[in-house]
Amino acid sequence: MFLPKAIEIKLISIYNLLGQLVIAVPNTKDTSSIDISRLNSGTYVLSVKSDGGEFQYEAD
Repeated sequence: MFLPKAIEIKLISIYNLLGQLVIAVPNTKDTSSIDISRLNSGTYVLSVKSDGGEFQYEAD
């Protein structure tokens, strides 16, 4: 997963469909990718907090 550099991302969180936090990446200023290879296949919710607000995406 690659992250755009156009906005300042403050926190990235990945949740399973039960709402459990499975990955959290704080202080993402210098982060351009996140290793999700340890996650089981399935659908996850990606939450991105940035200087422009909070956004959520569903990914499978």
